[in-house]
Amino acid sequence: MIASLGIYIVIVQLIAMVWGNDTKTLRMGLDATTEFGDDIVVTGAQWVTLVAAILSIGGFALFLLRSNLGLRLRALADNPIQFALFGYNMVIVGGLGTTAGPLVGAATLVGLPEVLRFLALPDAQAANLRLLIYGLLLVLMMHLRPQGIVGDYRMQ
Repeated sequence: MIASLGIYIVIVQLIAMVWGNDTKTLRMGLDATTEFGDDIVVTGAQWVTLVAAILSIGGFALFLLRSNLGLRLRALADNPIQFALFGYNMVIVGGLGTTAGPLVGAATLVGLPEVLRFLALPDAQAANLRLLIYGLLLVLMMHLRPQGIVGDYRMQ
């Protein structure tokens, strides 16, 4: 509760520092704000961006608390080196220099172990065999497609 109050005070002070009286003129309408010399379109867009950023942080926190994948990501976060390597792997597997590359890499690195759970493997060695198959697929992918899944294809 105290941390939330502290965050609220910091945000209010940042808003006052960045926008000043522009926040009050937003409620007056377009005609009044143009008389004061304020650009309501830019200020409104900045506000929408700020609100979306704050809500996305809350949504991500809720995702980490409530979902099965969030539990796995929190387990990764206990080891910061492993968490950082997982992030680098997402970018490398998806493809460097592309917008869709990290998204495809994240879907591949998270989805591939889930797909491997459906293989009929003996219970005693299932986890180790899944990890072995997962590692071999990643090594093959890096050997056969070093530019990533979405990266540009180059003839050699």
